[in-house]
Amino acid sequence: MSPVGSAFRTRCRMFPSLVNCCTIDWFTEWPPEALLSVSETALADVDLGTDELKVCTVRHTRGVATASDSVLVCWQGKPNRHTT
Repeated sequence: MSPVGSAFRTRCRMFPSLVNCCTIDWFTEWPPEALLSVSETALADVDLGTDELKVCTVRHTRGVATASDSVLVCWQGKPNRHTT
């Protein structure tokens, strides 16, 4: 079930233990195509002046998300640093 949309919200309201009694892993790696799609959707209504600037901003946003995954892997590899 996708965490986006009304079906998930409705299900959580009907069964609160889905949220209260479990851990949701929000930190799985996203495919680059999905990051690009989310970035394009989020910036669709933003006027950045030129289409070229918008394309560069969308790609940069995807790059930042991808780079943060790399930093997380490095951070988790250091002693006494664990995420739960």
